Amino acid sequence: MTQESLWGEWGSLIPERTPTTVLKEQATALSELTKGVLFGRVVVNNLTSGKFDIVLSIVAPAVNDYEFDVLHVRHGIDLYPATVLIPPEPSVPRKEVACTNEDELKTALASILGSDRVRQVIGALIAQSRAT
Repeated sequence: MTQESLWGEWGSLIPERTPTTVLKEQATALSELTKGVLFGRVVVNNLTSGKFDIVLSIVAPAVNDYEFDVLHVRHGIDLYPATVLIPPEPSVPRKEVACTNEDELKTALASILGSDRVRQVIGALIAQSRAT
């Protein structure tokens, strides 16, 4: 006997690309661009507030797996709006960018990942990796 499903049609409900998917793609791109000298790590945490906190880090395996947190993306169960957070550093305050859809998220990520600071970190980690 087949049970009747009252859940309705799901096809249009399931988004193809989540913020986590976008960050994982960028993590893979980093590994490819650096020929494996560095790689990106994406970790998803559930916050007590009911939000997801997705962390994108750069990892340098040759430097004792040194890890630099580049950014966090936080969102609720609905994926968007999502907030991109850049962790504070001694001379740089924390920055937040609100994104209402995937295009805005990708624009924010491009700005951060292509920034002078992130490029400086990547250069330093590649140099230190080659020195070991």
